[in-house]
Amino acid sequence: MYKSKIFFSLILLVLVSFIVGGSFFVKDNSYLTEKYIVKNLNYYKYNFLFDVSEKGFAGAFSLMNENTEAKMEDTQTDSIPVLVYHGVLENADEENISITDFKNQMFALKKAGWQTVTMRDFNAFIQGNATLPDKSFVLTFDDGRKDSYYPVDPILKTLDYNAVIFVITKYITEENPGNYYLSLEELKQMQKSGRWEIQPHTYDGHTFYAIDGNGGAGHFYSNRLWLFEENRLETNEEFLARISLDFAMAKNAIEEKLHEPAVGFAFPFGDFGENSKNIEDAETQVLQIARNFFPISFYQTWPGKGFPTNYPEDEFLLKRIDVEADWDSMKLLSVLESGQDKELPYNSSVYRQDDWLFTWGDGIIENDTLTLQSHAQTTGSSGFLNGSYLWDNYTFLADIDWISGLSVSLLARYKDEINHVSCVFTETGVRIEERIQNQIRVIEKRDIDLATIGHNRKRGVRVSDSMVQCLVNEKVVAVAYTVSDVLSHGGIGFKIWDSVEGSSNIQITNVSVLPL
Repeated sequence: MYKSKIFFSLILLVLVSFIVGGSFFVKDNSYLTEKYIVKNLNYYKYNFLFDVSEKGFAGAFSLMNENTEAKMEDTQTDSIPVLVYHGVLENADEENISITDFKNQMFALKKAGWQTVTMRDFNAFIQGNATLPDKSFVLTFDDGRKDSYYPVDPILKTLDYNAVIFVITKYITEENPGNYYLSLEELKQMQKSGRWEIQPHTYDGHTFYAIDGNGGAGHFYSNRLWLFEENRLETNEEFLARISLDFAMAKNAIEEKLHEPAVGFAFPFGDFGENSKNIEDAETQVLQIARNFFPISFYQTWPGKGFPTNYPEDEFLLKRIDVEADWDSMKLLSVLESGQDKELPYNSSVYRQDDWLFTWGDGIIENDTLTLQSHAQTTGSSGFLNGSYLWDNYTFLADIDWISGLSVSLLARYKDEINHVSCVFTETGVRIEERIQNQIRVIEKRDIDLATIGHNRKRGVRVSDSMVQCLVNEKVVAVAYTVSDVLSHGGIGFKIWDSVEGSSNIQITNVSVLPL
């Protein structure tokens, strides 16, 4: 059976060269186009290549072709990563990955036991209504481009993967959207395969728009637009009415044209009001309106926004990892594996590149040493341990060589840059700070005779329920008991600072975290 399958596959591949140059396709039928037929032929190619990668060339032809597909994990996951791609091209450019790299990435994920989940299952997980296996992820594509579908679909079919494509829905209503965007008929074809879910990206808000009379431009969902006919800026009421209409039209196009529930909305450019140039508190206003139309929404994350995977407590605004065009399969695997939830106790004197995410300044991992240092444009540096988000009560200790800088902070209950507690060590003492939504409150301050302690010592922070303690050489030097309930759990990190740019530096040779 397998021999005949492989033989048939190779025969079909030989025919590709004849089909590519053909002119006998029916133009108005998406099932009889060159792209569609080549896509299906590619399925046999990728099926064969995956077999070869699993069993070797001889094994791919073996009659004893055992199913070596990685089994879904029996354990349940606490968080789900969401990947986002745009186009998949023959050759990568600055924004879009090559088909070779994408294929290698997906093959590597499959062999490592990673499996895609649907948007509906992901939403149920986020709402706390479902559990999902470990190593689950959501695979997404933006814009509704043809080069997100035709090169990708054979790979999905080979691996039994599914994907979500967020489309600019105005093209659904156009009879002929051209050669770049997928047509309504093509989207229906994708739905019919069972491998694709179609979700809204916007109706007509995916470009830069004039936001003043002098040529300034900004994002559709973040700014009041300039009305040239009236030589004025939109009022805030007009802004809210405009984005409400676009949300509604995007949702209705998906549900009426494709008969698919609009579960999730992906903000164009990942901007949900954060980058507004002319609206105060745009983020709050935009998200309030978006909640009226969609159960969940997405943006592209970065280390400053905290942990890159999604937890049920995140509820509405969810993160996507933007897969960069130059990532190979090992890099993507490292990113996903480093984001998996780590267990306590944790001890590390050997640092993996993607285990620590750096939010400010420079972070360098080499020779089994973690270095944080400011550069010429920053007064400090900070980073946190990926996968430590769910930790609650623990003692965090680190061997630190304090080379320069006015302060060194150990961060605990870390959720992101604006939500955590910290022990801040200076040359004259230590203070305990609580930071919630970027509001800093000093809850304890103690003087310490640093001359009797020295810079190169083990420093630590202990958190237990509402208590936080700072430690030097495992001895408690400061205690506070008023940690907010907002910080009931969270991970660990470091931060350094100096008043002069480029003047802070520490080296860390060992990190240990013990559960209480």
